[in-house]
Amino acid sequence: MRCSTRCRGGPRISDVATLTCHLPVGVDPVNTGPWPVRQRPATSHDVRWSLPYLLAGLLVDGEVSLDLSEPIGGEREVLAARMRHAPGSTAASPRGSRRASRS
Repeated sequence: MRCSTRCRGGPRISDVATLTCHLPVGVDPVNTGPWPVRQRPATSHDVRWSLPYLLAGLLVDGEVSLDLSEPIGGEREVLAARMRHAPGSTAASPRGSRRASRS
């Protein structure tokens, strides 16, 4: 996943006080909770399930890739710690997105 041109050349990470993720009802809690744990992943496996850390990686690095977990921390962790979430938001899911069914 790459950051759109809107993200590039935007505010510096140090300029961001907080970011709020407005999450639609039914978002998989594996990616969002417990939120404080997701903000500071301890292992590369934790990074894979951390919505705030992945979003921070997108904003800091301009893309989400397998390299996000090496090293863990730095600006990504600082920005992830500034993120909040609004569970149960009435925000619509992105057009065309579908939840994967599990059999």
